[in-house]
Amino acid sequence: MPATKGNKYAVMKTLIVQTHNLAKDLKAARARIKALEAALAAVTKGEHPLLQVQDVSSEAMPSKPKSTMAAAESPYDELYEGRVNDATGMMGSLLLGENGKVRHLGESASSDDKAPGLDPREIACLGMPSEIVELSNAFPMGVISCMYDASHFTTFLPPRSRALELLDLYYGDFTRLHLPIPHTDMIRSIFDPIYGINEVGSAQGVHPHKLSVFFVVLASGTLNDNPTFASCLAQQYYVLARAAFSIKAIAREANTATVQAMFMIIWFLHMSDHENTSEERWLLAGICFKTAHVVDRDSAGWKMDEDEIQRRRILFWELYTYDAWSSVKTGRPPSMTLQYTDCRYPEDHEPPAIPAIAPQLGFQAWKFRFSVSALTPIIHYFFGIRKSTYAELMDLDKKIRQLSPPDHLKAPTNLTKSDRSWSSDPNKAMQQFTILGVAESNLLYIHRSYFAQAIHEAPLDPLKHKFGPSVMASYRGSYRLISGLRDLYLAHPETTARQQYFWSIVFSACVVFAALVIKSPGSILAKEAFPGLERIVQFYEMGTKAHPSPNVLNMLQKLLQRAQDAFTTFHSNGQQPSALPNQEDGEPDELAILGGRKSIITPKSTSQSPEVPPPGPSFSPDPDSSQSTSFDFDLSIGAAAPAAFMQSEDNFDMSIFFKDHVDHDRQENQDSYFFNMPSINQFMPTETTVQNSAMEQTYIFPGGGILAAEMPRRQGDEELWSHFANQLLP
Repeated sequence: MPATKGNKYAVMKTLIVQTHNLAKDLKAARARIKALEAALAAVTKGEHPLLQVQDVSSEAMPSKPKSTMAAAESPYDELYEGRVNDATGMMGSLLLGENGKVRHLGESASSDDKAPGLDPREIACLGMPSEIVELSNAFPMGVISCMYDASHFTTFLPPRSRALELLDLYYGDFTRLHLPIPHTDMIRSIFDPIYGINEVGSAQGVHPHKLSVFFVVLASGTLNDNPTFASCLAQQYYVLARAAFSIKAIAREANTATVQAMFMIIWFLHMSDHENTSEERWLLAGICFKTAHVVDRDSAGWKMDEDEIQRRRILFWELYTYDAWSSVKTGRPPSMTLQYTDCRYPEDHEPPAIPAIAPQLGFQAWKFRFSVSALTPIIHYFFGIRKSTYAELMDLDKKIRQLSPPDHLKAPTNLTKSDRSWSSDPNKAMQQFTILGVAESNLLYIHRSYFAQAIHEAPLDPLKHKFGPSVMASYRGSYRLISGLRDLYLAHPETTARQQYFWSIVFSACVVFAALVIKSPGSILAKEAFPGLERIVQFYEMGTKAHPSPNVLNMLQKLLQRAQDAFTTFHSNGQQPSALPNQEDGEPDELAILGGRKSIITPKSTSQSPEVPPPGPSFSPDPDSSQSTSFDFDLSIGAAAPAAFMQSEDNFDMSIFFKDHVDHDRQENQDSYFFNMPSINQFMPTETTVQNSAMEQTYIFPGGGILAAEMPRRQGDEELWSHFANQLLP
């Protein structure tokens, strides 16, 4: 085509597009070659002759043409590299600037630092066909008119024996916290239609969204397979799951498998090593919940078969539990509410192996009920429109503690009792700690702003502050989390090390201990916490070697150093600790994890700190508490347990610290309300309809009733805690 005035621009544009396409193909080919060479080197220990061909060819190539070629392709390759990394890298929080500049905000720095080679989440580096990449990029909305169907994915199916191995790995290691599709349902509705009795599978006739479920199961199982190939293969199956999902646009066609696939992809992002997915998970969850509103209702009234009824009930309560958990964890309002729920609980598919005198729930069934009776009141507490009182917070605390799990799922945190122990089954042991971790971490969450205010206003003895119960609750909960994970690690070290959620909530406990020492080095609790703080950090570092996070370890080391300096200075000089200096405005805040999650904190000046009310009348704690709370965190020997009143797992009553200092201006009206509350009803394992929550709310359920949920809201809690946590690091 001659380069005339009319088509000169079109020719240049075409050349640029073609150059970009060539650069894309070249990059994918190089990545594929590198991956194959790495696999060959791992199998042959680097001695295969083909591994030497590249060096010989490189030596034979003239240096000048090579430099010329590199110089010629460099501008286009760099241009493509920057734009593709921004577009297909990690769908997290982005800062958009002028002229199309894009910067990812989150934890990408730590991921890049620990990745020795290419980021496996870059689709262009996985060697996948271009049509698969295009379909994957269309996730989750899908393609309206797609020229492909499920049969195009047959070549990517593993042999039947390998698929069963990955299936077992998925259900053995990946479904401890969630189970959106039971094993029997997975085999009957998805695996058998693909393989039948054959060794070679076929995707012909399988719904694309069911195929997506299958691929995400393979991806999740691969994460726990051979570590040499796990990351790359898992990401390839993950891309296939997204691509298969995109064949059918969710705006045109959605079913139960649609919700299952999207929800399982969200959990895959949770459990994979890549930490830059918090915003991506949040956005996908919103789409998933909206899709569930379309297709997932309790279908018993529609006379569907029993399998479909149970499938929908299981999926709904998994979604509700995840929504409640992530809402509390991220501090964002939930997408689902019980006010509009008519779904009954599913049948309990995992009753305890050892028969009990009274029927007991399995972990998954108990998890659903805990979400209703504990997480739901917490959500109403934080996101309600009415300001709360401290007495109402203590009311919520007491009722959450009264939610006693089944005996076979109780964690042996009370070392004075010999009738409990960690299960020899790793799965059951992980469930035991999950129940402990979820309960205690949420109690830490609701108490943390009061804890921060108490040790800030009464650093010499925060237990005498009017919010002293929150200090003791935070201290006790942190101890139980750390000692519980320590004992679990001693029983099942390899399995425990892989549970990243466990280590994130224990990090929150470490922050509480460090804050006590930094802000209140002269208090009784700081004296008890300081000797074990260094060993706690060492334990955290030892336990997370399999999945290290340099940023988190760096934060803990800085907190430890700060605590050591504060404690030594105070006790050597006998001085009251002064206010901690704020960070410089231009320095980024390094304490980005609050309550077990990553966030971005903008440092504030002292003048911007939220106002706090003056402390009320003090009170005297239990006279024996100063001697009875001592413990040791020496990992080589057993930890000395706290006093019995701190260790008691069931019906722990914080009212022993709750004297006439709470809401002293309304004391006469509040005492009877707080100390004479009716005990919470126990869960009925045989009941399939949702019971009233721990806050005595009345929800709308199939039997009728009116929702009367007016939960309190504590104004300024997050600002107070963020300002406090922002000061912990120098």
